[in-house]
Amino acid sequence: IRADFKRYTCNNPEWSISGGIFIAPSKKHPLRSAATEAGESLENSKHHDESGKVKDSITVLNTTCFWDEYVEGVEKLASRMEEELSEGARRAFLRKLYAVFSTYERYAKKMHDERYDDRYGRWGWLLSYILAKEPWLKERSKRDNFEQQIGENIRFLGLTTRLVELRTR
Repeated sequence: IRADFKRYTCNNPEWSISGGIFIAPSKKHPLRSAATEAGESLENSKHHDESGKVKDSITVLNTTCFWDEYVEGVEKLASRMEEELSEGARRAFLRKLYAVFSTYERYAKKMHDERYDDRYGRWGWLLSYILAKEPWLKERSKRDNFEQQIGENIRFLGLTTRLVELRTR
């Protein structure tokens, strides 16, 4: 959608597109409620402001990120996770990664405290431990590459694991 919009606007940086996606929890979820949730997701995207950059965002599963972050981070990591699942990883691995994200999220709240130092955050060593224990990730270079990819996109690991979970059920 974004690529088509960029082509349509001749890659004009002044024009951007925001989007909100809501995935209903069941078939019987009321349409009006789903539309309201999707509208709220869209509004979150429109008001996304980070480091002076405004809009040009997408909200999926209540997580807002810029399109570049979504395409370069979330989608690439999701593809890698789906590939690992097809090569022998168990779905329980996704739950373990979500636990890493939950740990990161708790520590991220402390990051605003100037006394807090995240260089040795619990989520980092927990991620290393989980990856080292996976039997299908015995090759060190592959494991290190995967760990680096997750570490670079840790803010969106919750969204990524949930998307992969939904895509592979």
